[in-house]
Amino acid sequence: MKIRIAALVCLALPLLAQNTPQQPPQPPPLTELKAYLTLTDSQVTQLQSLVQAERQANQPRVQEINTKEQQLRTALNNNSNDAAALGRLLIDIQALRRQITTTAENFRTQATALLNDTQRTKLRALDEASKLAPSIRQAVSVNLLAPPAPPTGASGPGAPPMAPRRFGPPRFDE
Repeated sequence: MKIRIAALVCLALPLLAQNTPQQPPQPPPLTELKAYLTLTDSQVTQLQSLVQAERQANQPRVQEINTKEQQLRTALNNNSNDAAALGRLLIDIQALRRQITTTAENFRTQATALLNDTQRTKLRALDEASKLAPSIRQAVSVNLLAPPAPPTGASGPGAPPMAPRRFGPPRFDE
């Protein structure tokens, strides 16, 4: 009887976990960037607010792109011969993507305006270094460079293997 109850509880736990409300995603910590650019807490807060405002500004456009892409897929899957309608959807999607790019550029200008001259100089160096990312990935892929160390607490491909998990009480005889 106890085994049946335990089995039932084990089966029900995943179902209960699915019904728990999800927290909205938190912005990633900016500790590395904050240290490199010597950002103040106020600057970090302002940058995070700008990112949130940009997401909110683009949300209707992203939703419209998703809707139009679904319409395009449906039309193509139904072997639509209406080239004008398909072309109109493609043009609309491209126009919405340009609007998102323009919004991103405007918010980037606002974000950069939050920085002082020293921070802007460091940001330009960071921008130049980011342009090397494809070359670095390729050099790592042919073993010319060692892959970068994963961040602390990382998991997934490329992360160091974790010690196997043990169940039950700790053993002290090892």
